[in-house]
Amino acid sequence: MRALKLSIIPCIILFLLATLIVPRISFSQVQPNAHFTYCGDINEDGQINIFDLLEMLHLLRSEPENDRQRQIANVDKSEDGDVNIFDLLALLRLLRTGEPEKIYWGLGSVLSEDGTEIVYQVQGSGSPALVFVHGWVCDKSYWDNQVPYFSEKYKVVTVDLAGHGESGLGRTDYTMEAFGKDVVAVVEELGLDQVVLIGHSMGGPTILEAAIQMPEKTLKVVVADFFHNIEDFWPQEVVDQYMAWFNADFAATCINFVSTLMFVPATDSSLIEWILADMSSAPPEVGVSSIENIFGVINGGDTLAFKEVQAPIVCINSDMSSTEVEVNRKYNPSFDAVEMSDVGHFVMLEDPETFNRLLDEILVEFERGTVLSEDGTEIVYQVRGSGSPALVFVHGWVCDKSYWDNQVPYFSEKYKVVTVDLAGHGESGLGRTDYTMEAFGKDVVAVVEELGLDQVVLIGHSMGGPTILEAAIQMPEKTLKVVVADFFHNIEDFWPQEVVDQYMAWFNADFAATCINFVSTLMFVPATDSSLIEWILADMSSAPPEVGVSSIENIFGVINGGDTLAFKEVQAPIVCINSDMSSTEVEVNRKYNPSFDAVEMSDVGHFVMLEDPETFNSLLDSLLVESGYPGELSVSSLASTGNNRSLPIIMGLTESDIKYIEKMLDRLNLTSEEESIIRQALNGTITGPILPKASILGQNVPNPFNPSTTVSFTVPVGPSHAVSLKIFDLRGKLIRTLVNELKETGTHQVIWDGTDESGRKVASGVYLYRMKAGEFVQTRKMVILK
Repeated sequence: MRALKLSIIPCIILFLLATLIVPRISFSQVQPNAHFTYCGDINEDGQINIFDLLEMLHLLRSEPENDRQRQIANVDKSEDGDVNIFDLLALLRLLRTGEPEKIYWGLGSVLSEDGTEIVYQVQGSGSPALVFVHGWVCDKSYWDNQVPYFSEKYKVVTVDLAGHGESGLGRTDYTMEAFGKDVVAVVEELGLDQVVLIGHSMGGPTILEAAIQMPEKTLKVVVADFFHNIEDFWPQEVVDQYMAWFNADFAATCINFVSTLMFVPATDSSLIEWILADMSSAPPEVGVSSIENIFGVINGGDTLAFKEVQAPIVCINSDMSSTEVEVNRKYNPSFDAVEMSDVGHFVMLEDPETFNRLLDEILVEFERGTVLSEDGTEIVYQVRGSGSPALVFVHGWVCDKSYWDNQVPYFSEKYKVVTVDLAGHGESGLGRTDYTMEAFGKDVVAVVEELGLDQVVLIGHSMGGPTILEAAIQMPEKTLKVVVADFFHNIEDFWPQEVVDQYMAWFNADFAATCINFVSTLMFVPATDSSLIEWILADMSSAPPEVGVSSIENIFGVINGGDTLAFKEVQAPIVCINSDMSSTEVEVNRKYNPSFDAVEMSDVGHFVMLEDPETFNSLLDSLLVESGYPGELSVSSLASTGNNRSLPIIMGLTESDIKYIEKMLDRLNLTSEEESIIRQALNGTITGPILPKASILGQNVPNPFNPSTTVSFTVPVGPSHAVSLKIFDLRGKLIRTLVNELKETGTHQVIWDGTDESGRKVASGVYLYRMKAGEFVQTRKMVILK
């Protein structure tokens, strides 16, 4: 306002077991002030387990329809318009990270210091938490364009201040200090240790007050369109006139005040109409009291608060009026600002894409960290997302962590993603005399230990491949899988020593020129984008020559025999996602590590994750899902099996469902007792037909597969349906029609042998299979590994 000037089936079975064996904990017992809050550890046994998640499902489905619909966006991770077991597994991924803690989802409430009920909403997970605070006579819905975006990476909390939105009324004076206490009450209720406070308009001075009240928790204060110049006061006669108008007719004055001062010509007219209608409908006593206190802030109150705030203050302001950074820094030296063009006062509503990008850039510092490697070299890393296992991405020769930029947003929705700059690369330190794979491996281990990661999947491109082998050897108990992007095609294929010697002579004589020649000659295909080639050549050739020369010499040592030794020592499975520029000799590599497997990508060169990120991400995603990541299932206590004979029929388990869970039992971290109980439940007698109520397209089993896989689908109760089931490649080309006929009610299965319509074997990679039955259309992915 300053601008005014799990695998599905274990969960289903355990749900039934939970209802039989575990006392049901009512939600009101856990959170008496909650309207509708999802709490991770509902039964408060010190761990977040499958019973807690199923209680969430029970609560959600027992809510009135209007409340239920309000919550679906929070929990519908599978984005199918409903909340089901798949969504709970997604929550399990997020909840089962770090030490057991309470994690809240949905709407909740808490009493502020004066007893006023404050309503808040929570979505996502991660640290620090982002606490969004609305402006004058607005509410938490004004952040609706930010919540989905930022909850993919952070725990996002939106607050209705007292007298606003769904929160309580009754105060005689709606001051910034009292509003600040509302925010503090929510932060304390949720047990948040580190927060970034983000406030729009009046939310700005509100979060300053909150930051003053909890300095140890507040990492940063971000203000949307306020504090343009804190020495710029309003004349008292203007303030007095406005207060007279507000007291006489709040709604009319509000409309005039906002429409006159807070928009630009580019502001969307429908947005203006909605804002005016919404703000003018606020309780007059709240609007009048709070605007009077805002005028007090503008006319001197903010200078005092600025001085007391210990956290850095950053503004994202409209350029309707300029932001006087140096003036504001007189009161808080940390102050900084960035401006947005062609927007009015409601910057986050008028241009949410730009606002989100700017806020993302402000928050990036919370994702970056440093640690000293064993030899004292500083290693820089970046973290995004949450979940277990963590995915640790390691770049290639004379590259850096930015080469994974197409993977980080995709995988951080489901996992904690760590990208590392190896010593001498990117932002990490220099100074080594010998840049060996073993030393690079120690860089990775240092980051893993610094972050306290218990389970990791190591993913390395090119030189990152032998690097992560070394890391896996150094931490076998933490490494679940090693995934290598375009390396280890044939570890018996050595380079002639005279060729190595010649290259080393050229690298020593002129590193940059030789790097350009080496990379451009050997690492691209005709389909590689020319602008990408240009960027890669410029970037790699600018590396410090001493780093590039030393590390390429060690890479040649790996190629000519060193990798055979490392292969034998790695205990985790090794999988390659390789370009088909040269073939991958799976059987040769398996002589040195029987777990070795590979999948190939077509029409790409060496930089597979940059040249075709969609296919690479799909392949990597499938490799992780096939491994059962993420997801341990933990059961609090199972005293007896009870009578489970009818479990399959009660839960509508199909034959393929049962086969699926039997396959998954080998991958889940279950005790022998838990596994025994589940198997007894699966073996119960099915006494009647299963009549599905809706069409369902199941995930193919096995997946990935070679040479064949089974696809299950159901046709709902009613007349026969015309069903088509077709397979496409990622470009949308039809590969094979598996089904195209009328099907009766029930579950059906079809086998695909990996051939096209002509009977030719298709290449390894990701394929889409799509089912249509009446208005029902669903598409899933499958992967062929060869």
